[in-house]
Amino acid sequence: MEAKDALDRMLKVSGQSRAGVSVSLGRHRNFITSSLNREPWNPTIRTFTSIAEKCGYRLVLEGDTERIVIDI
Repeated sequence: MEAKDALDRMLKVSGQSRAGVSVSLGRHRNFITSSLNREPWNPTIRTFTSIAEKCGYRLVLEGDTERIVIDI
């Protein structure tokens, strides 16, 4: 899944808006929308993890025998 699609899914499932999550991160209400309008959208791990956490998700690296949860 592309990062943009994952973000939209997290927002939809959590019932939150881009503006609401942006403000809860201490950013301008258009932060997520304006970031997504840039091509390519290449968020830092910190930004993506922060958005995921605000939506009730975790960023996880999954290998064959190990799972690593990314914390910020």
